[in-house]
Amino acid sequence: MKLRLFVAVLISCGWPLLCGCSDAAKPGTTFSILGTSSQEDAVPGVDCGFVLGKKHGNAVLFLIWTDGRTPGTWSETVTGSYFGSVVKGTGELKMQEAQPLKFELEAHDPNVGWITFDGVKYDFGAGNLFLVSTIGPKATIKQLKKDISNLTLDWEGLRAFASSDAEIAAYFGSRKRSGER
Repeated sequence: MKLRLFVAVLISCGWPLLCGCSDAAKPGTTFSILGTSSQEDAVPGVDCGFVLGKKHGNAVLFLIWTDGRTPGTWSETVTGSYFGSVVKGTGELKMQEAQPLKFELEAHDPNVGWITFDGVKYDFGAGNLFLVSTIGPKATIKQLKKDISNLTLDWEGLRAFASSDAEIAAYFGSRKRSGER
């Protein structure tokens, strides 16, 4: 009986350690959401835009939120072990009046990682939510530290979050009022 119990515990607890697999090592889900609006007074980034991100378990590793109406591109590799995984990726966001904005990313968890946009590096310790305005000759980027773990990942959920968050609404709203659109 004791031997059976030992074998059962070894198989259920020890096997993932030996083979390097666990829920913590699963790569998660990459998502992209394109929101559109036919409203004449729509605020790009709030009422319409493009969002790219990656979930890992219940956590959102990163979220890139743009006011662009064109999806970006993204490719990634995920390496991992029992103790966690690392997401590495590259991508491009379409600009309305300039060359695409290139970015590169490495994420270990929502607080450990970095992203570069056109060579400027942002550390996840300062936040993993990136607002990107794609209007004008050069992108503008704002990094925010927000709890995005419970975000509803569809455009209506994102729009509700943006409308209720003063920083996000002000960022995208000021871009529209400044005449850059």
